[in-house]
Amino acid sequence: MSIKYKIYQNEYPYHVYNRVNNKEHLFKLGDTFPIFLDVLEKTAKTHNVLMHHFLLMENHYHLMLTTTLANLNKFMCTFQTHVSYRINQQLNRINHIFGNRYGATVIKTEIYITRLIKYIYQNPINSNSVTHPLDYPYSTLKFYVKGDVSKYGFVCDPYLEGISSHLRAKELLDLCEIDLDLEEHKLVEASFRCSLV
Repeated sequence: MSIKYKIYQNEYPYHVYNRVNNKEHLFKLGDTFPIFLDVLEKTAKTHNVLMHHFLLMENHYHLMLTTTLANLNKFMCTFQTHVSYRINQQLNRINHIFGNRYGATVIKTEIYITRLIKYIYQNPINSNSVTHPLDYPYSTLKFYVKGDVSKYGFVCDPYLEGISSHLRAKELLDLCEIDLDLEEHKLVEASFRCSLV
């Protein structure tokens, strides 16, 4: 099996994602979401990682983050190991949680950040879980809108950082309400297959 060339950098954010083993709907979201938030917050502190956006579905997650020390692999190893341990404890199981190594894509442009924000927060709409992104309780969108995202250790991504603080929640909500068109959706998903990390 060939090993992919990996890019570890600290200039641009990453979109990181992974799916549950066998694509099973393993996560009991009400119980599992707090575990993810707790582990993310602790791991980000110990690895100097800036977390921007997070969404948890029943069988996968999406995370946007920036590694200030170009240490994505170390962060992800610690994060996924601790999440797996805690979920296995919660569910009284011993098997692997994640089916594969995480996927990650470097986000180099503002337009890609905005597409990705829409993609992440519209995930529950595309799976028919909710009709509006704000109705989905297992993402950081509601924390941004309520103004308490820093409570969980999240900080603005480079796009939101460029917007006045009193306008950020509205800008993010407005952005999430604009549907990704088919072309944008294809471009985002194509980046998963062409992942640089």
